[in-house]
Amino acid sequence: MGKTTGRAPAAQTKKRSTAAAGATTIVTFVALLYLVELIDQLTRHALDVHGIRPQRVDGLWGIVFAPVLHES
Repeated sequence: MGKTTGRAPAAQTKKRSTAAAGATTIVTFVALLYLVELIDQLTRHALDVHGIRPQRVDGLWGIVFAPVLHES
């Protein structure tokens, strides 16, 4: 007789697919961060000008880009 794990096969598959989806999301986001950094390096840090500039309305766009663009 085979081993039983106490879970239905559908539950195990769902748990695995959820973990795989989470891992895929993390790997994709990290790859995106590396891609942005590569583009920044190739353009001699041209993306750094899109950071947050305090007390300026046009600096508000920096809030959107700050998580992926930062100095150093």
